[in-house]
Amino acid sequence: MNLIEENMGNVPKNGSSKKMGKTILIIIAFLVIIVVGLIVGLAIIRKNELVVNLNGKASTSIKNILIFEEDGTVYVPIKKIASYLGYDSFNGDYVNKSEEINKCYVQVKETSAEVSNYSLNSKSMYKVTNDEKKGAIYSYYNIDKAVKSINGELCTTIDGIEKGFNVKFSYNPESKRINIYTMPYLIENYEKKILDWGYIEISKNFNDQKTILKDMLIVKKGKEQDQNKKYGVVNVKNNGESVLEAKYTNISYLPDTSDFLVEDNKKVGLLSSTGERRIKIDYDNIDLLDSNSKLYVVEKDKKFGVVNNSGQYIIKLDYDEIGADLSKFPKNDIKNKYLIADNLIPLKRGNYWGFADKNGKMLVDFQYDSLGYVATSNKDTDNLLVIEGYNVIVVCKDKKYVLINSLGTLLWNGYKFDDVYMKASSTEKKYTIVINGKSYDAAEQLDRIGAKNTSKNSDNENNEEETTNTTTNTMTNTTTNVTTNTNVNSNTTVTTNQVTTITN
Repeated sequence: MNLIEENMGNVPKNGSSKKMGKTILIIIAFLVIIVVGLIVGLAIIRKNELVVNLNGKASTSIKNILIFEEDGTVYVPIKKIASYLGYDSFNGDYVNKSEEINKCYVQVKETSAEVSNYSLNSKSMYKVTNDEKKGAIYSYYNIDKAVKSINGELCTTIDGIEKGFNVKFSYNPESKRINIYTMPYLIENYEKKILDWGYIEISKNFNDQKTILKDMLIVKKGKEQDQNKKYGVVNVKNNGESVLEAKYTNISYLPDTSDFLVEDNKKVGLLSSTGERRIKIDYDNIDLLDSNSKLYVVEKDKKFGVVNNSGQYIIKLDYDEIGADLSKFPKNDIKNKYLIADNLIPLKRGNYWGFADKNGKMLVDFQYDSLGYVATSNKDTDNLLVIEGYNVIVVCKDKKYVLINSLGTLLWNGYKFDDVYMKASSTEKKYTIVINGKSYDAAEQLDRIGAKNTSKNSDNENNEEETTNTTTNTMTNTTTNVTTNTNVNSNTTVTTNQVTTITN
């Protein structure tokens, strides 16, 4: 009995047990509050944390290289992001290979389909697209802000990345979300959908696929074995709604103007992205002359002319050839065969060349046998058409050479030289004028008459158009003593003494 009472004395009283239970409940509740608080806190942190998605998947690697300026501008290291977007990157310029760190270019991996070139402090960039039929096509783009160096690396804005890498790049500062979609990913994403829309294939042409960046696609319609497939354009945001009906034998996209070159019954014309007719389907060929002025070279029955994007003639369809043969001048940095020295359109009638400007005004009459200097086999020189940086071109008549500026004005009163050539190395280009066997530095002579060298600070210019206008005005002011008469006596040659007089 005493043993039982003794053991009963060790059992806690009822009140103590309840108190302990309450304590445990309080501790549990407190822990729950802490856990909930942590979850809410993490959710808030995550909500305010930047998230970068590449093709729908989070990319910490890209997130870590982005640079946010105080004004909200996002800068991206060009070479660092290249590999993530399917591009290789290199120092220097694509055309004039070098290791300059103030320039860089990127190109599609394992192919030379397209190359994009950037320069420090420049608000413009150019791209080289290699077309199977037309060869290298040069395109120029303005960027919202100049390329800058950050931590020793060339960086550009979202706008510069979109234009150089053919991507969709969106940033929402409120939701802290960046979404990047590459062109190959978008094309692949829609390949199955176009089957549901009644089409058999998306155009494989690299330039044509850029339509996806405008929410469109060039597509084929017909049976797989059908040799007479028809092409059309659809809007991918509107569930494959037709932009251009699938009734054309071919359609090509012009990224510089966002228009479509269409072919029907072996004739070509130009339609806008809304289906508006710009140039009637009546020509054998149409080439873009200049994207800024929206001019096109048209060909019909082996005659050439120039029209605007309303189809109106700027230069009548009356010439045997338009544009220079750039294959003759591989070391001359000329990117547009139709527009030389920023303003001159080469026209050929019969056996002679002349020049008009972008307004169709005839600047130089038809009198020159050929364009540029072409080296003979016994001379260690390079062919030359444009003296780069001065907007000065070389033309030939009766085996003698003269220099013409971008306004069509003859320099040095149209004196004729024996040779005007170039010697190009990996680091520089040297231009030479030869008179009666004596050689002169062409750049030095041009500097003496005040022909501004636009290349010296071209990479620091924020407005390329302003640079061109400045050069043109300079040439106008510095050639007041030079005749504007383009009809030069074929017997006029310049002597050594006359060069001294001219240059001094």
